[in-house]
Amino acid sequence: MWISIDPGMHMGYAVWDGEKLITSGSHCPKASPKDFNKILGREIRVGYIRKCVQALITDYNITKLAIEYPVISKIFQSNSVVIQVRIWSVILDQFLAHNIPWEEFSPTAIKYAATGSGAAAKPLVMERVAETFGEEHAKSPDQADAVAIGMCMINLQHKINNQPVAYPLEKYRKPEKEPKKSKPAKEPEPPSELKERKKKVKKTKRKENEE
Repeated sequence: MWISIDPGMHMGYAVWDGEKLITSGSHCPKASPKDFNKILGREIRVGYIRKCVQALITDYNITKLAIEYPVISKIFQSNSVVIQVRIWSVILDQFLAHNIPWEEFSPTAIKYAATGSGAAAKPLVMERVAETFGEEHAKSPDQADAVAIGMCMINLQHKINNQPVAYPLEKYRKPEKEPKKSKPAKEPEPPSELKERKKKVKKTKRKENEE
């Protein structure tokens, strides 16, 4: 079996057997007690996610991982992005420890696999995942994203095997634009006709100048 994971404070996961979705969910650690500062609260959450990943690997005998890679942008300084990168590295560390290979996918590719649009909002991703696999697999954005990441992995396997991609569903795919038909090239004028036309143009210009 293999697993797809949406890294974050509320880590989403989906377990697959081939192309069949076995189970999915999201681990949502409760907010830290008031007497803990924010940094300690984050440490507890990261430790919780590490244990969750370890349990998933052993419980389902995972042999491959599909994961979203964090996008580093101008907002890298924000706490949420820093924490996401840290959780992403913690998750990969667990799979490295078990010698399990992984594939990474961009947020744009993940959204496209689920909806047919690389700019889709999370509610639409949840809606399409629920339609494709059932509402029980789209109870939260993190869970739905994890399933969508799995859809990317299935597409990748299809491409490797020279098969048509499975997702997005056919009804959500935009029709391919027909290539523009090139205009037929004009045949060059015969030299004699070209000379005659130039003579006429010169005569016309002379008359205009005389007038």
